[in-house]
Amino acid sequence: MRTFYENDIRKRALFLSFLLAGWAAVVALRLVQIQVFGHARAKAAVLNQTRDTIKVEPKRGNILDRNGEILACSLPAASVYIRPVDKETPAEERAKGRSLQDRLGLSEKEVAYILGRLKDGFSFTYVKKKISGEDAAGVMALKLPGVGLEPATRRHYPLGSLAAHVLGGVSLAENNRTGVEARYNDVLMGEEGEQVIYKVNGGRDYQTQVIKSPVPGKDLVLTLDATIQYYAEKELARAVAEHEAAWGTVIVMEPFSGEILALASLPSYDVNDYPGPKNAWMNRAVQLSYEPGSTFKIVTAAAARERNRVGFTDLFDCSAGSITIGGLTIRDHERVGVLSFPNVLIHSSNVGTVLFASLLSIDEFYDTIKAFRFGTKTGIDLPAEASGKVRPASEWNKKVSLPHIAIGYEVSVTPLQMLRAMNVFATGGLLVRPRVVKDAGASDAES
Repeated sequence: MRTFYENDIRKRALFLSFLLAGWAAVVALRLVQIQVFGHARAKAAVLNQTRDTIKVEPKRGNILDRNGEILACSLPAASVYIRPVDKETPAEERAKGRSLQDRLGLSEKEVAYILGRLKDGFSFTYVKKKISGEDAAGVMALKLPGVGLEPATRRHYPLGSLAAHVLGGVSLAENNRTGVEARYNDVLMGEEGEQVIYKVNGGRDYQTQVIKSPVPGKDLVLTLDATIQYYAEKELARAVAEHEAAWGTVIVMEPFSGEILALASLPSYDVNDYPGPKNAWMNRAVQLSYEPGSTFKIVTAAAARERNRVGFTDLFDCSAGSITIGGLTIRDHERVGVLSFPNVLIHSSNVGTVLFASLLSIDEFYDTIKAFRFGTKTGIDLPAEASGKVRPASEWNKKVSLPHIAIGYEVSVTPLQMLRAMNVFATGGLLVRPRVVKDAGASDAES
């Protein structure tokens, strides 16, 4: 026979069993609700918390001269971004936009763009990229929810305008480049990394985790010598000023290797202010085509010598000071007498040059011009090289084109093409491809 206490314990145990069974049923139903009926909503919430993957900028490689002097490098900087904050009102977002505008000097258009993206629910928006350390500190001092800094780098050129048209430059957004910065971008840029940003504290803060580390770019060693480049630019600036010229260019090239030791072009610009003034954009050493004038006489002389039409002791009567061929009168800049073949070139006599050029046929002269590769790009490793222009021999005027071209008219060349032609005499007949890069790492940037 059970006692009173035994019955009481039995009842309590039974009640507790029912209570636990009911609690288990409630938990089971809740799990079904979450995992089955609420799965889509729960998944969306998780994705909303972790879906943001952004790129991590790699450090761009340095550019060095042939002696290891730094011509371009990347310094630490920061990019400001903004993210939406849960339960933040439009008025609060506008207030943040105005605070950032005042601190960073944003335009009304930029502020409207930022506020528009917040309104449309974009989870990540750059406010301003690659700002200075001072500006970055000022932004963080504002303590604005959802506003943060992302590590970045800013291109710096410690020697300012030196070798501007070889280096080229990079815009802050790095979507606009020229010079070797553009030509060897694949070598210099490295590989982007990736990071995921998580919401925490109810969406008012964020944490970042790098899931793929960026790979830094490789260094680029140029053929330039910074000292030679400095003196080339200095003397070019003096000559342009002295002669009140609109532009000028100087190129120093090692004849046998084709290595460019200096390349200067005026007008120029400080590469830190890329792209600089519009009149300085053109690299006149490789992008400008012009009629070469008397410098082209070396090609005419080569054509006559190659075919043994003239000897070094041959004489030419230039005493008249002019010559008329096919109705075209060509004059010398000064009266000279009878000149030997070498002295025709030394005195740059137009009359003498036309006289020995008349010993050639149009086809012979044209073949020599094409042998020097005029009308064709040299292949230098700089962007936007001009090819110049040489009309086919069939288009030459039978009476006047040969004497006219003999003294450098009716053709267009680049300064680099003329230098390469001159170097053919220094190399004993070798036509060398010019280049400005000595070492581009393991990558092959040749086209």
